[in-house]
Amino acid sequence: MSKFLKILLVIETGGAGSGRHVVDLAEALGKQGHRVSVVYSPRRAENWFVNEISALENVRVYIQPMHRGPHFSDFSAISRIRKIIRDDGPFDIVHGHSSKGGAISRLASLGTGSKSLYTPHAFITMNHTMSAGKRFFYGSVERLLAPLADAIVCVSSAEHEHAAALKIPQRLLKTVPNGLRPLADENRPAIRAELGLKPTDVVIGFVGRLDLQKAVDRLIRAFAETAQQHPNARLVIVGQGAEEQRLRTLADTTGVAGRIVWTGPASGAKMMAAFDLFALPSIYEAFPYVLIEAAFRGLPIIATSVGGTAELVHDDYNGKIVTSHDATAFAIELNRIVGESDMRRRMGEASRELGKGFTVDVMASRTLALYKGLVSPS
Repeated sequence: MSKFLKILLVIETGGAGSGRHVVDLAEALGKQGHRVSVVYSPRRAENWFVNEISALENVRVYIQPMHRGPHFSDFSAISRIRKIIRDDGPFDIVHGHSSKGGAISRLASLGTGSKSLYTPHAFITMNHTMSAGKRFFYGSVERLLAPLADAIVCVSSAEHEHAAALKIPQRLLKTVPNGLRPLADENRPAIRAELGLKPTDVVIGFVGRLDLQKAVDRLIRAFAETAQQHPNARLVIVGQGAEEQRLRTLADTTGVAGRIVWTGPASGAKMMAAFDLFALPSIYEAFPYVLIEAAFRGLPIIATSVGGTAELVHDDYNGKIVTSHDATAFAIELNRIVGESDMRRRMGEASRELGKGFTVDVMASRTLALYKGLVSPS
């Protein structure tokens, strides 16, 4: 085996945590001398992803339109990626990210000699609100495609356990937690002033897509209860999505619209410098990057008990895991932490310490070790 590997990363959704993962992994492996190529779809690619992936010096980038769900154009995408593997290969590794990228990359790499990997970045079947019929369908698809991979890489122990519950063969399952590059220092007073926040405000922050998965409606309802007890509490919501108008309407009807700041699309890592605590009310997750960002920023974290949140949020140490999906249960923890500045400081310091174990270097090193083990098993 050559000292350096030839690696193809495939992703449909160029953004959010999976996009961050692919950019950081491509950059880290490219800097080590490995020949890295990336295929992404422009259809849902976020501007930051396009800019960052295009700027990587040691990475070759291909653009291939892909749809989020099943689509007749999938055959064209499989054919094009197979042509890339054939013409620009041979690739030692073909690694698909998220469900669509994972499905297309596994089918495209069949018979090419490349080792095939798939990172789901949260199986859709982790959504406990999904109907039994849909869960059975998507679980069946995952089981059907699983044997086409040489490894399925989970980003948390909880995701690994979920995959095993789906009856995906244990021999295929590996776990490599997400990792993050160091965050830039930010001017907290300036960002707070930019957002119209007072120095005395206690700021609860959320960063993410405004969609059903993230359950921001639960956070707004919880905040409405907290706002009654804490006049200096404010909520900052960073992100955009299909649910935004419904969420704004909810803020109006619960009487807290004037105490919520909506930033729209913005750098979550930057905006977190203005927060006093971070809230993640999601219905399901694998191991979200925003938790690592919040830890790096030294924030207490309140999160629902989903996916890998418990791997970075330790109860009453650096935050609180809320086991109920009820808004009032979330509000109880918000009230407790908003009202105790000493607790916020102590939990924030603990978050920063826990975050030290989740770096890009660790993630890239473990991923590379997995690649090499597949290409040249001992």
